Amino acid sequence: MTGKGTIAGDSNLTAVEQIKCDRKPNWSSDHAGLRLAVWFPKWPGLANRGEYERRDISFAISDAQDRVVAAGEFEEWAFFWLPEKYLKDDQHIGVPNLRHWCENEADAHDDNSYQAAHTVLRAWGPHERKTDETPFEFGSIVIFDRLRIEAGNVPQSGAVWVLIQKLIDRQFKGKQNCSAMILIKPFPLEYTGDVNSGNAAAFARRRDAMVRLYGARLGARLLDQRDRWLWIRTNDGLPEPRRERRKKAALR
Repeated sequence: MTGKGTIAGDSNLTAVEQIKCDRKPNWSSDHAGLRLAVWFPKWPGLANRGEYERRDISFAISDAQDRVVAAGEFEEWAFFWLPEKYLKDDQHIGVPNLRHWCENEADAHDDNSYQAAHTVLRAWGPHERKTDETPFEFGSIVIFDRLRIEAGNVPQSGAVWVLIQKLIDRQFKGKQNCSAMILIKPFPLEYTGDVNSGNAAAFARRRDAMVRLYGARLGARLLDQRDRWLWIRTNDGLPEPRRERRKKAALR
């Protein structure tokens, strides 16, 4: 894909460009004349850490002239089993619980986090009820929240996707930073706040094209039929989600 491509969120690269100017990246990698730079904060120290914590992981991909050709952001949620002496109040429940995360933690942050958490609750809630095991046992839960690509040609676009895959492999599949899954909600930004009966069919076609793109480029699989949430397994031990049943067409 050349030109502009988005998942959701900001329609420009200004925020990441500002980060790029403000501080050095945590790590970087080169490929085909492009450089990937990644920024993220450390998790809070043990004395200041809650059971549920979140952080943003930002990245920018620049060409040889230092022009940003792609940028994006991940939102990472982690559960920490805290020693008893660090438990601050009776709100701490001691073990991960998807409904608690969805309704008390993600919902308090923003609507997109709540939607993602609710999607995880629907998909893995049945497994949790049977086994008391949640995806947090297999690592953090990551939302691929923002992406914009402004590649100048097809080879450059291909190189961008190679670097995004490299970011996922290193940041979320490594022994030190293993996550359970990455969630993606494809949404064409040109329809933000403007999906109506007149353009609903065009919106659906555009969104389905994005679903196919992320499947082809990142191996993302469909998790939710209604909102078209996708997921990428980043820990092989994570159980399969509950499969949604397709609604049968009404008989005429």
